[in-house]
Amino acid sequence: MEFQSIDVYCERLSPEFWAEPANAISNLGFVLVGIWALGRAKRGSASPMVIFLSAMVAVVGLGSFLFHTYANTLSLIGDLLPIFIFTSAYLYHSLHHYLKWSRGRAWIALAAVILSMLFVQIAIPNRILNGSLLYLPPLIALFAIANAIKRRQLAIAQRYQAAAIVFTLSLALRTIDFVVCDSFPMGTHFLWHLLNGACLGLLMLIAFQFDSTESRT
Repeated sequence: MEFQSIDVYCERLSPEFWAEPANAISNLGFVLVGIWALGRAKRGSASPMVIFLSAMVAVVGLGSFLFHTYANTLSLIGDLLPIFIFTSAYLYHSLHHYLKWSRGRAWIALAAVILSMLFVQIAIPNRILNGSLLYLPPLIALFAIANAIKRRQLAIAQRYQAAAIVFTLSLALRTIDFVVCDSFPMGTHFLWHLLNGACLGLLMLIAFQFDSTESRT
């Protein structure tokens, strides 16, 4: 069974495995963050959810690496699915664990974010903003949760706001990838990976910080 080849980034000029070296290798950031988080989780008394999120960070990197090397419809699924799982799990964790929302309320809010992403994916052509509109609902959710955490004066507020800002910058770099092709043939997608790795690192720091704070109360 053959899968359709995908060419959507500046750096890819052929269907070869190493046609996107920067986009592929930059995923090492996710893997390193995931390894660090798993190590920290095992040394402490991390909850099962935090351990799962730590592992998923590394899986995000592996899935993205496969997409930026094989670049076909199957590897695209392997790229998007871990991102979707991590995003959904972390948003739910934020609402239920950090903000103390009930499970039902947290699930309803998460469902709204997921439905918004599906609407964007189905109703808006992928060429608009280079497909980055798919990530707009999670970005809005990040800022909304950051503001709610700040109002509750939780110790994690500053880091959560920083994570939302870093994600905004990384999304901007993802969006302009094709715009800069002529002047910067490598593109900016690899910077989306590196900044996203930093964002996920901040989110895992928050998870460990909150767990540590909770254990002392």
